[in-house]
Amino acid sequence: VWSFPEGADHPNYVAAASYGLYSIVPAPEGVIACPVDCQMDAWAEWGPCGATCDGSTQARTRAILRPAENGGAACQATVDTRPCGTDPCPVDCQMDAWTEWGPCGATCDGSTQARSRAILVSPENGGAACQATVDTRPCGTDPCPVDCHMDAWAEWGPCGATCGGSTQSRTRAILVSPENGGAACQATVDTRPCGTDPCPVDCHMDAWAEW
Repeated sequence: VWSFPEGADHPNYVAAASYGLYSIVPAPEGVIACPVDCQMDAWAEWGPCGATCDGSTQARTRAILRPAENGGAACQATVDTRPCGTDPCPVDCQMDAWTEWGPCGATCDGSTQARSRAILVSPENGGAACQATVDTRPCGTDPCPVDCHMDAWAEWGPCGATCGGSTQSRTRAILVSPENGGAACQATVDTRPCGTDPCPVDCHMDAWAEW
């Protein structure tokens, strides 16, 4: 425990030990007080860093055990700092919002449409990677209409009579049947008149009468 009587800063006062306690006592006349160097405690452990990345500082402290006196060596700094967390911080990828869906590649039988998004900030220093910049989805999944496809007409068949009027016909086959609302098939049989010329009429005579 230190006690400083009035005028204790005068060079004719010296430090003396008495029962383990320090006090300031007057020096005898003509005696010059000895210099007392500052005594400092050991440094404490380093404190936490102010940040884990992009640079910060951490500090440590030490206490003054005995201040300098009578021109002794002055005390040094009680606080020490050093850089820490100097690694650059990770930068996560930042992406723009998705655009609207683009047009479908087809109106039926299935296709795809796409949308995209831009990368606003690229990842750095182990930051979260960017996700996909293009997204697709099915569209136009309804089956397309299938129109009927028919073969060419066959040749006309024989006429039912050579005179007096009749008909003859022709046919055609269905190659592809219609589906999903496609155009329907037309007639597979076609007829037309034939032998329309009047038939010859021979003269018919009665039997002879009696003589």
